[in-house]
Amino acid sequence: MKMSILFDKYNVEEFDSAPFTEHATVVFTKGEIGMMGLHAKVANVMSGDLHDQNHVLKGLVISTMMYGTETQMELERALSHGCDSGMAYKLRGGKVTLTTDSHTIVLTPQ
Repeated sequence: MKMSILFDKYNVEEFDSAPFTEHATVVFTKGEIGMMGLHAKVANVMSGDLHDQNHVLKGLVISTMMYGTETQMELERALSHGCDSGMAYKLRGGKVTLTTDSHTIVLTPQ
């Protein structure tokens, strides 16, 4: 599966099997050669470049340092940890599921 199939703008629909009721977006774009750009907006803006290692996205992401709600901060920690340690991804029915060792995030296209 090529990373380019993920290139789109998404809303966070679920976080750890529960509806995510706060507004949060994730955008995947073409990055440097062999990389994919990530731009996420939760309470903070997170951005960086990810590479694909056998359907696992991994890379360095930086973030602004504002404080949000506890739910927003939990999602941001999950995204940050996932980028550092690796997030498995799968695309099904237009939705993207990102899975780490301890979290699951479901994204729906905008």
